[in-house]
Amino acid sequence: MNATRTHRKGLVGSALLACVLFVIALALTACSGASSAGAVLSESVDSGTVTAMVKAVDGNTLTVELMDGQGGPGGDGSQPPAKPDGDNGDQPPAKPGESSGQAADATADDATATESADAASQSGNQGGQPPAMPGSGDGQGQGGMPGGTEATLTINDEGIIVFMGEAGDEQAALSDITEGTMLELTVDGGTNVSQIVVKRGMGQGGPDSNGQGGQGSSTANNGTGATTITSDTTEDGKTYASENTDENALRVEGATATITNATVTKTGDSSSSEDSDFYGLNAGILALDGGTLNIEDASVSTDSQGSNGIFAYGEGTTVNVADTTVNATQGNSGGIEVAGGATLNATNLTIDTQGESSAAIRSDRGGGTEVVTGGSYTTHGKHSPAVYSTADVTVNDAQLTAENCEGVVIEGLNSVTLNNCTMTANINDVATRTGISNGIMIYQSMSGDAQEGTGSFAMKGGTFTNTSSTLFYVTNTSATIELEDVEIENSGENVLVIAGNDGEWGNSGSNGGKVDFTAIDQDLDGNITVDEISSLTLKLTGDSDLEGAINADGEAGEVSVELDAESGWELTADSYITSLTGDTSGIELNGHKLYVNGELWNG
Repeated sequence: MNATRTHRKGLVGSALLACVLFVIALALTACSGASSAGAVLSESVDSGTVTAMVKAVDGNTLTVELMDGQGGPGGDGSQPPAKPDGDNGDQPPAKPGESSGQAADATADDATATESADAASQSGNQGGQPPAMPGSGDGQGQGGMPGGTEATLTINDEGIIVFMGEAGDEQAALSDITEGTMLELTVDGGTNVSQIVVKRGMGQGGPDSNGQGGQGSSTANNGTGATTITSDTTEDGKTYASENTDENALRVEGATATITNATVTKTGDSSSSEDSDFYGLNAGILALDGGTLNIEDASVSTDSQGSNGIFAYGEGTTVNVADTTVNATQGNSGGIEVAGGATLNATNLTIDTQGESSAAIRSDRGGGTEVVTGGSYTTHGKHSPAVYSTADVTVNDAQLTAENCEGVVIEGLNSVTLNNCTMTANINDVATRTGISNGIMIYQSMSGDAQEGTGSFAMKGGTFTNTSSTLFYVTNTSATIELEDVEIENSGENVLVIAGNDGEWGNSGSNGGKVDFTAIDQDLDGNITVDEISSLTLKLTGDSDLEGAINADGEAGEVSVELDAESGWELTADSYITSLTGDTSGIELNGHKLYVNGELWNG
């Protein structure tokens, strides 16, 4: 055989072998890549993050509904998905894990118990979803998918599942994901998922809650009681105590009980902060199952994790408490609380909480109604507002003090009304993760603890002392704010900031706020900032005056300003708004420029 031909034949054979080996290598690489992906989606999405609600779990395969990239107000206007079974407001669900710590976003098909119907009536939102935010109607968020897209998520490596904690990521597991859990998926492009964050809402700890605590159960876990009352009774001068985990010191189930001159002590930590928040697990006193508890001249002390003082749980349950002291010293232990549609009426209480995530007046998933009259309500711990509302809360003639947190936090379609109250809010850079220290915060966590809609805050009379940089902060929701003749001492430079956040609530770029702000006989001293994905309607009525600038840095979100004949606006810097109506004779430029819809206004 010709040596040259033989050599060429050998070259051809070698080339063919090389090609075959190369193809095999590519196939193996592809297979390896597929198998090494932490998780794989059945639907392709853009690189970035996408929010998903778990609809079903089958081993390591999840059926999920991919949200539209915004997770809050300002998407395409479609109705948010319904809450999972047991979390629709009719029956109390399983809990901003968050204390914090849970997941389960979405909105009830029907109004969420009392809070939803009342708040909808107050805000004009007829039980629907929040209106679309300006600039976000295209529904395009980071890593976005059209709302309601169903997909499967196959998890190959549990190591990519985390909770997002204040100190950083906390390892989670597949077992922490159940039906209704909200996930944030980090997608590398296409279908590969490199991280799964089990989302937590804010729970009663406030917007800066650190998310510690166990996962809530899928059914109401109320624990047990050291003393349980199941038939109508009246008791006086007794002592009720518990040292056991998940046990109430005093418990009233479906009965009417009148308790006077009682001493209640509770120790022994909760096994689940979520169940403590949702259902009254491990509380000092728990009323449930439609019972009525009347308690007067009592002393309630808790010294254990997840031990709220007095808790009313469930539709038809009512607690009436008067002339009573509540002291809670540990974390995730508030003063008084409603959840699941219960009612609590409090008169002349003295409440003091020391722990983190321990609001004095609080509510949780399923909401309800709280009416507080008189008394003193003080919190000392980080992430512990005086009032945390996922319900309808009214406070009259009371003193509210938060030493290391906002004075009031409202989540979703819920409300807080303060009448002739004295409120002090102290927060610092250590106590906030929002980047904005604020006296009052209105937001939507997307945790499933509060129905989406318009949050409402109203304050009439009284005093409001704010030591933070901003009086009001609104993000990832729509809100109404009404102030009437309130004496405000604002140490900060801002009256109001409406802005998106870095993605902790909703998705960056489409999680701004929409606010209707009405001032009645009200002096406001400070600036207003409305970012490009947010909007504001500001009405100055009666003898109201604003001394400050609006969007001093230039045009951003839509801002409408309306003044009546008695009101005025004194500019402290150049300002940019979208529209100006009413009687403008009270505007003083002070040498600054006012731009209305891009045009210089000259009076």
